[in-house]
Amino acid sequence: GWGLAKPTYAAEFRDVVEGWTRFSDNMVYGSYTCWMRAFNGTPIPPARDILKMELPIAHEAGYRGATMIGLGAWGYGAPLNYIYAKLLWDAEQDVDALFEEWLQRAYGPGWEPMRDLYAMIEERMYEWKRNETIEYRGYQYEVNYELIDAVYRPVFDEMERLYLDALAKVETDAQRARLEMFGDNDALAKVETDAQRARLEMFGDNLVMLHHDMREAGMTVGASAAGGEDSHFYRTDEQYQQFLADTEFTLSLYRNYGERDIYPIWHGEWSR
Repeated sequence: GWGLAKPTYAAEFRDVVEGWTRFSDNMVYGSYTCWMRAFNGTPIPPARDILKMELPIAHEAGYRGATMIGLGAWGYGAPLNYIYAKLLWDAEQDVDALFEEWLQRAYGPGWEPMRDLYAMIEERMYEWKRNETIEYRGYQYEVNYELIDAVYRPVFDEMERLYLDALAKVETDAQRARLEMFGDNDALAKVETDAQRARLEMFGDNLVMLHHDMREAGMTVGASAAGGEDSHFYRTDEQYQQFLADTEFTLSLYRNYGERDIYPIWHGEWSR
């Protein structure tokens, strides 16, 4: 639940990790630090300041391995999962460089707007966590109504603008590639841009869900005060049910133990 974003926890982290080595030199680190329960399509960015601290400190302390919990919604969680995989192999790698490498390879010409989108949410999430109580509560790893209303809803229009900017850049590049398909390199470029568009659409699936669920929860979202009908992500009830059917087995959206749970945005701590 991003607990290490809290200054008090971050300040004590190295002493806690190193302290355990007094009992054994055969330590393995395990953590849900960057995981949050999120049923409603909220894009969770990689918590880069935490990633720069957590595994590197465990590695310096002599821990022999680590088990890290990533994000099951690959539509937005792939950067975190990629960085974790790289750091588990070599904890001394540059987190920011890994993040930008993934964005550039996944989104091609659309990578910079997506970088700005992730960074905007990341900073807002850090601000939310810094203001949480340091006394642990189960709801602190829940992406619930209160968090969505503070972190995501106020910037939904800006998230949409950045996403559409990235999508337009990929589409322009794809059109160029189609006009130049007389050589193998150009054919490869078309394949790459088609894959980049597909990656963006995986991210967009989550914003379709978030837009719908915020409207259902009574939050004003999108470009129209009447319910966001002008938004790229707006779907009628019938269209949304078809969207859910079409994406039932996608990797884009949150899954838990192989299942996709569809829940409205809830208040406080979640329970079945």
